[in-house]
Amino acid sequence: MNEAVSMRDEAYWENLVKRSLCRFLLLAQLDRGPVHGYGLNQAIKEACQGCCEPTEAMVYSTVKELEEGGYVECRVEEHRGRQRRVCWLTPSGQEALRAAARVWEKMLPRVHETVAQAMGQHNGVGTAGTIQNGRDTMTANTPTNPEEVKELVRNRYGAKARRVIELTPAPSSNCGDSGCCGPADLDRALRLYSEGQINGLPASVVAASAGCGNPTAMASLRPGERVLDLGSGGGIDCFLAAQQVGATGRVIGLDMTPDMLELARRNQAKLGVTNVEFIRGELENIPLPAASVDVVISNCVVVLSPDKDAVFRGAFRVLAPGGRMHISDMMALTQEGPVRTDPEAWASCIAGAEHREVYLGRLRRAGFVDIQVTEENLHFDGEGMPQNVASVKVVAHKPA
Repeated sequence: MNEAVSMRDEAYWENLVKRSLCRFLLLAQLDRGPVHGYGLNQAIKEACQGCCEPTEAMVYSTVKELEEGGYVECRVEEHRGRQRRVCWLTPSGQEALRAAARVWEKMLPRVHETVAQAMGQHNGVGTAGTIQNGRDTMTANTPTNPEEVKELVRNRYGAKARRVIELTPAPSSNCGDSGCCGPADLDRALRLYSEGQINGLPASVVAASAGCGNPTAMASLRPGERVLDLGSGGGIDCFLAAQQVGATGRVIGLDMTPDMLELARRNQAKLGVTNVEFIRGELENIPLPAASVDVVISNCVVVLSPDKDAVFRGAFRVLAPGGRMHISDMMALTQEGPVRTDPEAWASCIAGAEHREVYLGRLRRAGFVDIQVTEENLHFDGEGMPQNVASVKVVAHKPA
């Protein structure tokens, strides 16, 4: 899917209009009564009449957004032997529709006039050569070498660990941290982990979670297996893995941030877990013997590495023959890469995302086979604009 990558592209501005229009049309269609998913996509397509038609992914993500906001309710029902999702407006959604209709009716008649007037006042805005390279401007402060990237990541996640240790509020940032050990931390964790998984975990374990998935849920870990977690952070995935591999298994958490390691060991002491060990090291140079683990997991950490080839070569080396890797990570949707490549975006797991073919090519060159990518979830910024990245689940195997 080709999403906006720069304010220089028409697609960027088209997506602004599409997303706003998509919200309005969804509310309008659902106000007519319950609609199932496929019917909703068809209704939106017909309503657009070929103009500003949103993609199916945009319709899906907007429905999810409206549902989370309490404007839409959905349920799964049986229809001709198959399950389908049916949605309808809540009273809050009906109020939102009326408010949106008033704004559209008030603003639309003047949009063309306003744009024409603005173009007249700023003659040449649309011509080549009068606008600076947006991507170059955006990336002026982007880290320029691997060590700078690592230091940026180390500082960012070290600060997060210290906040959790000290139970102090987090400063506002673009990545949505609203505090430490508060409702936002729990809500975020519940989007990735089941309630049963996080029940009984200390608040400091939940608060330190910074991933984009739940690698232990797809790894099908077995008793006695040896597991390595790349970028283990506060330890949540290690502790969940430890439950699955049992007393005869072993879990190793690898992290390069001293404060995160301190936090993870504190969390381990609180839980009394004895089959987990946290060690310091970098993903690009894993300090373990060859063929020493059965499973490698990682949760939105490979994307932070400036040398993903080294990460995958190292993971392949430490895996025993027949071993497997299960990781949650970020990928770019198009060859152009993420919309944002500034330092904050690097630390927020956005700027380091690579296109699927580049990413999978690195895995193949490292020696992995039977590679699968599943569950792409698009990511948007705080204003609902696509970041041209998606969180994915990747499974790869080392030949026996």
